[in-house]
Amino acid sequence: MTELRLEDDLRACRYCTPSSFTPAKLNPAVVIAPSTSVTIDTGSCQINDDDTITCQPPKMSYQKVPPLVSSCALLLIMF
Repeated sequence: MTELRLEDDLRACRYCTPSSFTPAKLNPAVVIAPSTSVTIDTGSCQINDDDTITCQPPKMSYQKVPPLVSSCALLLIMF
């Protein structure tokens, strides 16, 4: 059986890269509240050259955006 000596270990260490430690970082949570946007078009009418009327009816549309949460998460620890 081979006996390990401290001197051999120290010689082998010079070929190793130095160790390093980067602690994890805490990311803050991001919360986006729900929102709604409303678009109202009152419509319009045009009198054409041939004495006819062309109308666009009024319109109303809305878009709802749900809430979004990006929770706190730890980044990976890098060695």
